[in-house]
Amino acid sequence: MRKGVVIAIDGPTAAGKSTVARRLARKIGASYLSTGLIYRIVAWEALRQGVDIHDGDAVASLSSRLTCEVKPQDDTFEVVWCGRSILKELHENDVGQAASVVSEHRAVREAVLELQRSLGAGGNIVLDGRDVGTVIFPAADVKFYLTASETERVWRRWRELAEEGKGVDLETVRREICGRDRRDSLRTVAPLRKAEDAVEIDSTQLTVDEVVGLMYATIQERLGS
Repeated sequence: MRKGVVIAIDGPTAAGKSTVARRLARKIGASYLSTGLIYRIVAWEALRQGVDIHDGDAVASLSSRLTCEVKPQDDTFEVVWCGRSILKELHENDVGQAASVVSEHRAVREAVLELQRSLGAGGNIVLDGRDVGTVIFPAADVKFYLTASETERVWRRWRELAEEGKGVDLETVRREICGRDRRDSLRTVAPLRKAEDAVEIDSTQLTVDEVVGLMYATIQERLGS
C-alpha cells in the first residue's frame, strides 16, 4: 500500500467499527485511531472536574485545556494522565454515554477537530468514528460505512458488557443504544451519516474476518497492493 493513506470507517454504536478497524490496520500495516476517543477524554475530564456535560460553552472551554496527553504507542495511541494510562477508564459505560452528550455541542466539536486531524495527519492510518469521512477527513482515500441491525448491535454490546463482568439487562442496553443513535443522527453539527462516496457494509450476518476481507479487497481494488 502506498504511503500516506487514510482509511475512514464510520457507523453507529456497536456496529463493530473499533474491532474491524484495529484488525484492518494490522492487516495493511497502518496505525489505528478511534476519533471518538477524544470525546471520551473530554467527557472523562468533565466528569472528573464536575463540569456540566450539557453546558456546551463550559465543556468547550475544558476541551481547549485538556490535562491528558494523547501519544502514539506501537500501532495505536495511548492516553496518559498524571503518568498513568486511563484507556480502561475512558471505555467505561458512563464515560461513553457522557461522550455522546458532549459531542453534540458545536463548540466542543470545533475545539477538538484540529487535534483529531493532527493525530491522523501523517497518513498510513485507519480511523473510525461517526464523522471521519464526512468532516474530519472528507478527502480520505477510502471510506466505509459499517452498520448492523439494531437487534444485533444490542446483543453485541450486551455480550461485551457481560464479558467485562457488568450485569446489564438487554432492555437497558437497547435504550442506551437507541438514545445514542438518536443523538448522533439528529444533532445539528456533524450528524452521523454515510458519506456519499463511502462503501456501506452491513455486518449483521458477517464475522469480523469477513468484514475485514471485504474492506481489504476494496482497498486493493482502489489503491493497489
